[in-house]
Amino acid sequence: MSSPQIQFNGRCLVQPLTGVQRYVLELSRNLANELATIRPAPEWAHGLRGHSWEQICLPGLCDGRLLWSPGNTGPLACANQVVTIHDASTLDHPEWFERKFAALYGWLLPKLARRVRGIITVSEFSKERLVSRLRVEESKIHVVPNGLTEEFCAQHATEYEGELRLKDPFFLYVGSLEPRKNLGCLLKAWDELAFKDWKLVIVGDRAGIFESVSLKTDSPQVLFTGRLENRELLSLYRAGHAFVSPSVYEGFGLPPLEAMACGCPCVISDIPPHREVCGDAPMYVPIGSVKSWVDALREAAAWSPDERERRKQLGLCIAREFSWTKTAEKTLAILNSCRDCAPSGSRRPSKSTIPRQDIRMTSYIQLFGRKYLSGRRLSIPSLAFLVLRDVALAPFFGGDSRSLPKREEINEICVCKLDHLGDLLMLTPFLAAFRRNVPNAKVTLVVGSWCLELADILQRGGLIDQFVCYTAFSLDKRKRNVFVKLATSFFGLVFAWRLLRKRRFDLFVDMRPYFPCAWLLAILSGAKVRAGFGLRGMADTFHAILPYSANKRLGQIYLEALPSITGAGLIYEKPILPSTRTRRKLVNDFGLPERYLAVQLSSRERARNIGSALWKKILALLRSTFSIVLLGSADDQRWPELEQTSGLLSLIGKTNIDDLLGIIENSVGVVSVDSFAAHVGLAYSRTVAVLMVEPYSQQRSYPENNPHLMLFPARDEVERVIARFFATHFPVS
Repeated sequence: MSSPQIQFNGRCLVQPLTGVQRYVLELSRNLANELATIRPAPEWAHGLRGHSWEQICLPGLCDGRLLWSPGNTGPLACANQVVTIHDASTLDHPEWFERKFAALYGWLLPKLARRVRGIITVSEFSKERLVSRLRVEESKIHVVPNGLTEEFCAQHATEYEGELRLKDPFFLYVGSLEPRKNLGCLLKAWDELAFKDWKLVIVGDRAGIFESVSLKTDSPQVLFTGRLENRELLSLYRAGHAFVSPSVYEGFGLPPLEAMACGCPCVISDIPPHREVCGDAPMYVPIGSVKSWVDALREAAAWSPDERERRKQLGLCIAREFSWTKTAEKTLAILNSCRDCAPSGSRRPSKSTIPRQDIRMTSYIQLFGRKYLSGRRLSIPSLAFLVLRDVALAPFFGGDSRSLPKREEINEICVCKLDHLGDLLMLTPFLAAFRRNVPNAKVTLVVGSWCLELADILQRGGLIDQFVCYTAFSLDKRKRNVFVKLATSFFGLVFAWRLLRKRRFDLFVDMRPYFPCAWLLAILSGAKVRAGFGLRGMADTFHAILPYSANKRLGQIYLEALPSITGAGLIYEKPILPSTRTRRKLVNDFGLPERYLAVQLSSRERARNIGSALWKKILALLRSTFSIVLLGSADDQRWPELEQTSGLLSLIGKTNIDDLLGIIENSVGVVSVDSFAAHVGLAYSRTVAVLMVEPYSQQRSYPENNPHLMLFPARDEVERVIARFFATHFPVS
């Protein structure tokens, strides 16, 4: 018999059994004949000594065969390696882990991911998060779901006869006692219910790598069993009335699947991995809401025998699809594929070609005892305002010195974005993430008058609950005189204040912190905590100027506090565009051609606009290959001669924002001088050409290395450059 062609990092085999260790143990059994196992002595498996063995000793024991490291980490010195990374929790939420552990994983995983031949993970959700956090190609990450052992076969529920001697019906939780499991929420709901004839059994133990969590409860009906052997655990699964899991983050979620396989219905949190694995069988509960858990437990306790049997049978059908045998077969196929295509040569890690999506800025400027994130060049008026605000006025308007409230403490939030359409659009990923993670909180958005249409779309799309219009004073000489604008801004401020001050916000987030009017609104709102963030378009690097509060810890609020609210870092994501316009409706209203380019001729910021003479040349070039749909503002008088050009469909001044979203969504590409139209095109993955006026160049407003985007300085030679660009993206068949 030939020797195995794959070496196996068996460090996890000598560690206490948890979800990751169960995965490693089961696959090592199923693939015993295919793997050459290398394992440390038990005393070397844990903590820093375990990592030292893995990084220093293990590479010397490898002989050139493919190494499989199934326990989240592996030796950096081995490039001929496949690693299983079960989830991105240490990267998404380092605050849940012991600080040294989180720092180690935050440093190790990105380097390891770029070096190894392939990565295996356990769910599509985990793959999505790993692609985002590790900056590797999607094709490098393979999804292989976890499995179930034959022990987890359904039998008729029998009375539990273990040491606990449970006679009352009970709800069962199985898992580690760590922050992401959100057990505090479950215990609060249980205390509020005050069930007398029911018990809550919590199976699991604490691990040293996690931050400690408070699991206080006044109920004598709650039983903590610690870690149990499989025999006792199976008995509990089969005898439990329902399995409960309030977890806010999972890579896969094995305990709910085990419970379903044993015929125990599930009441679990509504998070993507649970939906992906468990389907429609469980009762889903919104995350972070004690009231929702009170209602869910009360409803589950009142299930009729028919309803419980229905959920049981649904769970059994889903669980039958999972087995460690299937998991092992798929894993072996991936390992063999990586082994067969493993290139020889240098072990030096290659650099990723994926755009960097999450830049943790650590560069600060410290002035007058305050920390400011560097990265944004400020104008003299903006800098003068910041000095006035943070030096002269700080003693009077310094604000609350507390850090941001936790997600479960937020009932109402106000987000202020007194800016342009493109910048408001870039705020939508934050609003969507906040809505997912704090579903019961009310969101109020403050915008300028030019953003009212988009704010209305966001409200109809469910991203916000209310919006308030406030057109702040600015020295824009195009409209009205200074005194009229001052008066309008003052009365607008009073109106906005009267609406906002009644809301008692738990948090006021200002996305224009170097803007005096936004700062005044933050003060007048009376919010418990207020904070400022500077967000710059869709650039890879975000800029922040902080804080209002005198607490220096908030100097890192942009990096640490926003992830604690949204559940993930505020990284570059596609904007959320809840458009309601269908292609059929647009064709009926505007007569759109089958295949067309959307061309945005003008920008609200006139410094970005280019002359009509150059537009004539560009349109002549594009018209030779495409149908053209012109978009723009009707108040610009330069475009009538362009509108009359043969072969162009002009919708200048005839569309609203909702129409614009639909028109761009159904186009083949966008040519624009306007950031909003360009950002919409990128959100829909359309090819986008942005014509930039030099020296008014705003490249930092766009993501780097985006394959759909090209920026052109709008000079005469732009014809030649843009011709090459469209020949590449739209070759003539």
